[in-house]
Amino acid sequence: MGAVAVEPLIEALRDQDAGVRRAAAEVLGRIGDARTVEPLIQALRDQDAGVRWAAAEALGWIGDARAVEPLIQALRARDEWVRRAAVEALVRIGAAAVEPLIRALNSDRPVRELERSLPSRPGPQALNSDQSVREAVVKAIERIGSPALRALIGRRIVHPRYGRGVVKAIHREHPPYLVVEFENVTGERILDLRDDFLLE
Repeated sequence: MGAVAVEPLIEALRDQDAGVRRAAAEVLGRIGDARTVEPLIQALRDQDAGVRWAAAEALGWIGDARAVEPLIQALRARDEWVRRAAVEALVRIGAAAVEPLIRALNSDRPVRELERSLPSRPGPQALNSDQSVREAVVKAIERIGSPALRALIGRRIVHPRYGRGVVKAIHREHPPYLVVEFENVTGERILDLRDDFLLE
């Protein structure tokens, strides 16, 4: 199975059966063909949470930067598995996701901004809280590691609401330049904050 199967599988993303749509998304992720990116992005708005989860997973395996903004939008989902899949996908995409993630983190109202960027308004049950979106964004930044953390510190985006995730990630990575940059920006010692946050 490969390139020959792509078009039928893309068509299967529109099948009436959610199980068929989910399976098609999973297989398309394994194939990794760039032609599937836009159809999988569309599948992130599927009514079925399992299809949205599979689409996010697939986009992560493909690793195309076109998926970054839609995946950040997916962080607003109420379904925990969809959010987790979106975080994992953004981590796999890596460097291309850093700046959009930082923009989302720096927003006062990330849910409202994500909602405005959608082609159609979702129902209120589809939206997660601003705090939960920020937590998911921090998790992705933390998992991407040094490039994302350095960009975050360099932009002076360090805030108590999500500082624990940043401190935890810097403590884990622990390259000296990250520690120095963080301490210069915040005026805080990373070891003191580590103790405050009870990090080992």
